[in-house]
Order: sequence, then structure tokens, then C-alpha cells
Amino acid sequence: MPQKNTILVTGASGFLGKHLMALLPGAFPRRAIIGLDLVPSNTRGRPRVRAGNLLNLTRTKKMIRQIQPSLVFHLAGVPATANKKDLKNAFIDTTRNLLTALKSHQGNRCRLILASSVTVYGRPRKTRSLLSEKSPAAPLTDYANIKWAQEKLCLAAQNNQLDVVVARIFNLVGPSCSPHLFAGSMSHQIVRIEKNLVPPEIKTGNLNNVRDFIDIRDAASALIALAQSGQAGQAYNVCSGRGTKLKNILGQLVRLSKARHKIRIITEASRLRQKTRDARVLVGSHKKIARATRWTPKISLKKSLFDTLQSYRDRP
Repeated sequence: MPQKNTILVTGASGFLGKHLMALLPGAFPRRAIIGLDLVPSNTRGRPRVRAGNLLNLTRTKKMIRQIQPSLVFHLAGVPATANKKDLKNAFIDTTRNLLTALKSHQGNRCRLILASSVTVYGRPRKTRSLLSEKSPAAPLTDYANIKWAQEKLCLAAQNNQLDVVVARIFNLVGPSCSPHLFAGSMSHQIVRIEKNLVPPEIKTGNLNNVRDFIDIRDAASALIALAQSGQAGQAYNVCSGRGTKLKNILGQLVRLSKARHKIRIITEASRLRQKTRDARVLVGSHKKIARATRWTPKISLKKSLFDTLQSYRDRP
């Protein structure tokens, strides 16, 4: 029998997915919550994650027919560093299959919350102004172009039974931060130094860029707020509204370290992006989401960085 009023989370075992799955039961206590990822998991105290691959249209249709979700958080994807083919598979092909399945088996009205990315803005012309949702999209990388295409694909699929809200998420930080992200990569290297597994050296790229860091727990709560109060067909920045140089992020992490020796910072040419594919400043405004949902970020950057570093220390 179909489970009515069900919430589906794709990419439920990922960095954002895990934190969202932890918050959903409190936000929607009377609704069934199902996670979907390539590998199943059953974490105590959290909704179960079942195995599923959205690249398989037949199985995706069957799953949607069985659970008939009224709310979908679409988080599935791969790191921004993946090759173009994998990016297309993970963000475009999976999304097209999910939309096809939703439109084929619409019994209830369904809302889809798409996790998009700040990278769709590219390199802003005005670096002293906060990015608003009216700032033009000008993606610079394969990842950014594909995320922009994913946004357009979802918004074009809206109809009387399906509405879409886009969350443009800025730079994530917090416990279990992926090593593919800046704060995660730096924390991973610092903890390896603390454990005397490597020399006291951190390898990095350009540290002069300014980014807007948002705690993963705040980002997860923003997605819930958009599910509850976001306007259909709209995009919302999920950000802190504060810019911080990467150099300062790394400096704070180094000061929090327990390394016995002074840590040396090494700039590697292989980690430097071409200037034409990099933005010097990316800082957003969260006024729109605050007006629509009353959501604002709560967790300080200092706590986010401490928790990120501690989560790497706690790993086996």
C-alpha cells in the first residue's frame, strides 16, 4: 500500500543528507521519512536509508509509485571535483528520472526542495555587494554549469501537482564536513599532523579568496524552513551573510590544533585554480529567506570550525 504524506530525501547518507535526516523527525513528527542513497544504512535514532539508484528510471518510478511522497529533498550528487560525465549523471540524469517518476505517479501534490549551489553565480562583478537571488547566474566551472542546468530543469517541471523551491547553498562547514570541501580538507590534514601520521605541513591553494561559510546544521534547518514556507518557483540563498578569507579560516583551525610542532603552510600549484575559473569574493544575502521563512543562521563560525576539527579527531 502507498504511504501517503511521506517525505523522501535523496542523497540521505551524504554530508547534508545526514544532518537533514537528523532534524526531520522533530520538524515533521507525524510524517513517514524515507532516505535514499546508493548504499543503505540504519543509524540509531534516525530514519532508515534504503538503497536506490536514480539513474535507473524503471526502479525510480516503482519507488515513487510505492511511497508517493508529498515532499522531496533532492540532495543526491557527487563532489564538485568529479569529471563532467559523472557530474552530468549525478545531477542531470538522476534529476530528470526523478522528475519523470514524480510526474508519472502524482496522486498527491508534491513539493521538491532542490539543493543547489552558490557556484551558479560565478564571479560577481561587484565584489563589495552581497549576492542576492537577483544577481545574474554566470557559472564558471563544469560543476557550476551543471548545477545551473539542474535548477532550470526542476523549475521547468513545475505543474499543478509539483512545485519546486531552490536552495542555493554557500560554503558548508561543520561536523563530518567532507574532505572535498575547504574546511574538511584542512581539518583532515591537521588531524593527521596531530596523530604524527605526516610532517607538520598543510598543502593548500589560494588563501586570499573570500567565502561565505554556513554551518551544515543551519543549512539543514534552512531546507526545512523552505519546505514549510518557501514560495514555489523561487530560489533562496542559504548563507551566513558574512565573508571570511580562506586564510583566516585556516588560521583559526591551526590555532585550534593540538599539533606538537609549528604547522607550515605550503601553497601547491596543482591546487590553484585558473583566475578565469575562480571568484575572488562570494558572499551572499539571506534577506529573502529570512523574509519568507524567518530563518536565520544560528551557529557561529568559531563553533562550526571547532566541531569540524573535532569530528575528524573522533573518526576511527
